[in-house]
Amino acid sequence: MDRRSVLTHLGAGAAGLFAVNGVALAQPQQHAQHEAHVRMLDDCARECGAVAHHCLEQLRRGEGDKEFHARTHGMALACESFCQQTSALMERHNPLVHIAQVACADACRDCGQQCAKGKAEVMTRCAEICKKCEAMCRQAAKASTPAAPGQR
Repeated sequence: MDRRSVLTHLGAGAAGLFAVNGVALAQPQQHAQHEAHVRMLDDCARECGAVAHHCLEQLRRGEGDKEFHARTHGMALACESFCQQTSALMERHNPLVHIAQVACADACRDCGQQCAKGKAEVMTRCAEICKKCEAMCRQAAKASTPAAPGQR
């Protein structure tokens, strides 16, 4: 195989790596937004995990409002899961990611509202990042919603 042929094959192979499920590699600005969204999802999941742990500790010690901590614990775990799943689907460029983004935005909204009722610093941080993550997920869901069948 001559040099030109090798370079042609390498170029074609590289181009194939940048297309997943028929989606071409995004422009640099879109790529940066995508990476920022994935980071936000991962940060939100981490904060939600911290809140879930905090609430579990409060319940274990028998401190604070048990109903509040039990409800917040469950909500934070669910939000953490939605953020992790959405992040994974985004990383894979899955064509159904818009569904996860809408669900994640709703989970972040509910978790953020619940955490905003708490007094602990970990809950304040969670409420803030959930609010930002919700907005980012809603914006991304609008941008990634596929055309209806027959309009593609």
